[in-house]
Amino acid sequence: MSQNYFLEFRYIPSIIDRCKKGILPFNALTDIELWKKELEQFDCEINWDELTIEILDELGIAENLRLGTGHIIGEYYVIYTFPAITVSPEAKYGVIRYNAEKNLFEYYTFESDMSGAWYIGGQTLDTHYNYGQHADMSKEEFVTFVKNNLVTSNKYRAIIIVSVIIIITFLISIMLIK
Repeated sequence: MSQNYFLEFRYIPSIIDRCKKGILPFNALTDIELWKKELEQFDCEINWDELTIEILDELGIAENLRLGTGHIIGEYYVIYTFPAITVSPEAKYGVIRYNAEKNLFEYYTFESDMSGAWYIGGQTLDTHYNYGQHADMSKEEFVTFVKNNLVTSNKYRAIIIVSVIIIITFLISIMLIK
């Protein structure tokens, strides 16, 4: 496992998990000094100069998030440009969608495989999702793709899951009545 892979697919999901559980504040998603300190124990040699992090927010309070001050409301996108890919699979970009009201974190990556093809993936602490192959794209195109396609599909996926649960419950209740 490469150093970048560990950062992109293991460490960042662990930060997300700890933020979601309230163990770490939101600004841990952008706190490079925390990352360096925690990753020292794993002897990771990340090219920190090549890693960039941005926060996209529509309310204009991203600085509060970065500093961990103020009341956090709304929806934010934490955008990572990762160090240059050295081996596959590694990611070129990562995007975390954070909905403060729902405490919802979604992490997407734009990654390459062993053949050099590009894929859009999703990552949790213990699961990797593949949303299919895609042509190479810029960071801005990837963020737009996530906002316009993946986030919306998650809403539909939730609606479908709830609908299936309702149908199953209905069928079970009919069977119990008979």
